[in-house]
Amino acid sequence: MASHGFNNGRLTLHNSNTDWWINYNDDTFDIYDFIDSGSPEGVVTAERSSTYRDRDTGEMYTKTTDSGNTGWSRFASGAGDVEGPASSTDNAIARFNGTDGKEIQNSGVIISDTNVMTGGTWQGTAIGTSYGGTGQSTTATSGTILRGDGTNWGATTATYPATTTANQLLYSSATNTIAGLATGNDGALITSAAGVPSISSTLPSVVQGNITSTGTIASGVWNGTAVGTQYGGTGQNFSASTGLVSLSAGTASATLTPSVTSITLSSGTALSSYVEGNWTPAMSFGGDETGFTYSTRSGYYTRIGRLVFCSFRMQLTAAGSGTGNIAIINLPISTALPTNTGTMVYYSNVTLPVNYTNLVGSINGTSFGFVVTGSGQAVVNGTTTNVTVENNAYFQGEFYYVV
Repeated sequence: MASHGFNNGRLTLHNSNTDWWINYNDDTFDIYDFIDSGSPEGVVTAERSSTYRDRDTGEMYTKTTDSGNTGWSRFASGAGDVEGPASSTDNAIARFNGTDGKEIQNSGVIISDTNVMTGGTWQGTAIGTSYGGTGQSTTATSGTILRGDGTNWGATTATYPATTTANQLLYSSATNTIAGLATGNDGALITSAAGVPSISSTLPSVVQGNITSTGTIASGVWNGTAVGTQYGGTGQNFSASTGLVSLSAGTASATLTPSVTSITLSSGTALSSYVEGNWTPAMSFGGDETGFTYSTRSGYYTRIGRLVFCSFRMQLTAAGSGTGNIAIINLPISTALPTNTGTMVYYSNVTLPVNYTNLVGSINGTSFGFVVTGSGQAVVNGTTTNVTVENNAYFQGEFYYVV
């Protein structure tokens, strides 16, 4: 090893079997120029501006920090190496400057740390629908709009107006041309003989002739004034009334009778009551309904004055557990006259006493009590002792009584 130096700014040359260095020192700066093998980063200690050459690869480094063995920066020297600007925008995309592939420059396109891209203008191919675009160029004919066909977007052949006015209707004014229809107050949408639409307060004469000459409006809901009696109406608004309409000299009474106590027939006889309705029959043994079940049962009745006409049918799925007189109960209107009788039209799965063939009824209160009769036999009440009602018994009948 040999070294040479001078004071007040000295230069020292050092060499050995493994490394070489030159030291420049003027008591203020202490700068080295090293020659050795491998990268100096993390190995060679020096001050800022010192240099280092790797004798194995020929690469050069410069020291960018004031002290320590880190902060060595390699000079660009390889065929694929590029140089950048002195500063750049954080997260900006670098782009080449020129065509030699050696220099990059800053850009206005930013990719954030969360991969959000901002800045720049896209001028590539049309962005596909799967990436949030339409897959179509928007440089279409003026006035067309985008229309989806279920897979892709495309410009319509028809053109549309750029603006419209309030309450304006759009219509096809010509082939593939959509235009705004001029509006009008208190009018109806009509068409001319050629089919051109417009808004008018006067119906076309052909339409008016169809209504007045044929005299028939086939559909719709009338929401106008009350239709007069001379045109088949009443001339009155009865929407909030109940009762019967009173018509005198062609004029219907505007106030209906709230309730009707009687209707007097032409002979002078008063009919005090008329009622129609349904009732639900049931069966009891000795007044006990326990255990009875049904698959079907229904009844209908009509009351005219004091006379009540009833019909019913009833299919059992289980007979009751009580004992005593057998009766059909829950008649729609009660009576205090016990002499009324009724006829059982049909019954099945019911056993009568020996020599008894008919099953009729005796009405009392709201029940139809069973009565059995037979030729030459005394009339007796039907009870659980002398009449057997099976679990699947069926009854159907009709009767009337006075109330």
